[in-house]
Amino acid sequence: MTAWLYLKVMRQKLGITTGQLYATSCLCGVGFTMSLFIGSLAFGSDPHLINLCRLGVLTGSTLSIIYGLFLLRRTLPRHEAPLPLPG
Repeated sequence: MTAWLYLKVMRQKLGITTGQLYATSCLCGVGFTMSLFIGSLAFGSDPHLINLCRLGVLTGSTLSIIYGLFLLRRTLPRHEAPLPLPG
């Protein structure tokens, strides 16, 4: 919420859109190291649950990467290829 409010106030100075902010926040969902640590603390005695936790964290991180990159491709401005040099 704070980032969105800051974006609304500082839009001209930053030069980014709300869609780009959302795409970047999706990419921030990749932080899986702490999730794996918490999962190992929570399910330390059951290896089956630890494996399910790892699978869930890695699946969520992979989906976050795919969705975030998809959104960035849609929200970033397209640049045309430079013209070839004569000669």
